[in-house]
Amino acid sequence: RIVALIGIIAFFIIRANNATRAGRENVDTVDDVRALKRKWDWQRNAGDGTLSEGEDARLVATAMMCAIATSEGELTEKQTTHIRQSISSTFGLNASDAEDFLGQGRWLAGQVAGPDGAVLRWWKPISESCSVTEQTQAVELLESTATVESAASDEQRHAILLLKTRLGL
Repeated sequence: RIVALIGIIAFFIIRANNATRAGRENVDTVDDVRALKRKWDWQRNAGDGTLSEGEDARLVATAMMCAIATSEGELTEKQTTHIRQSISSTFGLNASDAEDFLGQGRWLAGQVAGPDGAVLRWWKPISESCSVTEQTQAVELLESTATVESAASDEQRHAILLLKTRLGL
């Protein structure tokens, strides 16, 4: 009887684990569909999908954060939450705008070759439209994003140093 009871408990634990995993996959799928819609909207609104020198420095910083976060692989839930909360509090965005910025930033980060490529491509809007305090905040956002999962990698530290150098900090 004890073996049967243990078997029944194990069965329910395995089923609960499978249900949890399926739920996470469904949430990821819904997030991907939302990101795809934002990507289509962004492409339609942005034309060729590249950022010019006159673009919003907040979006540029978000794209750099996404590039930093994805340098070690796919964006994790912890990194996504960190970026969403950071841009919301730093840039004063509501939840919907923060989600849009995150979706656009993820897409833009996928258009460059790593975090160095993001910095080299998009440092000018931060340099030209932000005060020194805001530039320092942008660097701090990248530093905090790099250390969400673990210590910053050499690639992440190099990109942050590159941004500091370009901004003259």
